[in-house]
Amino acid sequence: MREERRARITQAMGKEGLDWLVLAPSTNLEYLTGVKRRSPAYTRADHHGSWAEIALLDAAGRYHYIAPRMVADFEAVEGEGIELHRLEEGTAIEPQLRRILTSIGWENGVAAVEDAVSAHAVLCLAGSSPRMNLRDGTRLLQGIRRVKTESELAILREAARVTDEAFADVLRQVRVGASEWELAIELEYQMRRRGAEALSFPSVVYGYHGDRPSSIRKYREPRYDPLKEGTILAFDFGCVVDGYCSDFGRTVAIGEPAPEVERFAADLAEAHRLGIHELRSGATANSVHRAVQCALDEAGWGDHFVHRTGHGIGMDVHEDPALDRLDTTRLETSMVFTIEPSVLVEGGLWVRNEDVVVVGEDHGKPLNQSALGLVTV
Repeated sequence: MREERRARITQAMGKEGLDWLVLAPSTNLEYLTGVKRRSPAYTRADHHGSWAEIALLDAAGRYHYIAPRMVADFEAVEGEGIELHRLEEGTAIEPQLRRILTSIGWENGVAAVEDAVSAHAVLCLAGSSPRMNLRDGTRLLQGIRRVKTESELAILREAARVTDEAFADVLRQVRVGASEWELAIELEYQMRRRGAEALSFPSVVYGYHGDRPSSIRKYREPRYDPLKEGTILAFDFGCVVDGYCSDFGRTVAIGEPAPEVERFAADLAEAHRLGIHELRSGATANSVHRAVQCALDEAGWGDHFVHRTGHGIGMDVHEDPALDRLDTTRLETSMVFTIEPSVLVEGGLWVRNEDVVVVGEDHGKPLNQSALGLVTV
């Protein structure tokens, strides 16, 4: 699999006239070599030379990985065809980096740099050889990862299964007196015990109640205070399984919801189903969004449709292209998107449905199996 990806990227580099591709320890590097990303932390914990940790792929398909000593000695920098170069402690990083670049032939030509590479490293790369022409490599890498293989789809399906099952378990704990924070922590536990290696993003569990502060723009973090009868809970969460992400959303009512809330949720579920139906090969990304927007306009909720219909998903939870009004990308079979036409009425009422869906020949194929619509407990 890695050899096939390496062949595709070097072929793409040839078409673009590139001599080098410069990568950070990132999603793209894991995709191309198998070198695992690190789980992000709330604070920075840099080693001497962390800013200079990069991998350079040359036109012949050889990877040169430049890493601080602490990474080279204590982390498994293992990937196909990688030559490791150490940055030693006790001496300045810049001259070490320049010597390594000279030794591997970084002299003149054209290099595409992905956007995760540090600004300090980019400046050092540019200064090491004024004859090098640096370009943005983001578009090239996005194109390589866009259409998923059967093996990738199998992992995405497993990530969706883990998410569905975690939600079903947490539903049993949604009750008066529980807290958003308690439910968010339980979600993480249920996903991890099923094999998730990380969260796709911090879990959102947001409760609206008539007598409770309720602006989602102000209260996005889960809160500790007890939930009351009549609360409407919106969930937005996901996990990472074998390097691939899930992204999932549903809405739960604690007690019998008001008729307006039921109508609101039913209209949104119908727009969601339409988005899935429109996700077919040959359509454009913005045509899917327009169809959903029109459905919500007709139902009377269009002014509260607060963001795009969905986004690409894979090894990153947000990938290009996007299902929005500006993206004209032509969809291909086995691209993967979220469908999540969220509607937010300012004051707090937020209803969510979100699934991961594969582009099909005639319509989208959801990977999530949880029922759509408002769940009442």
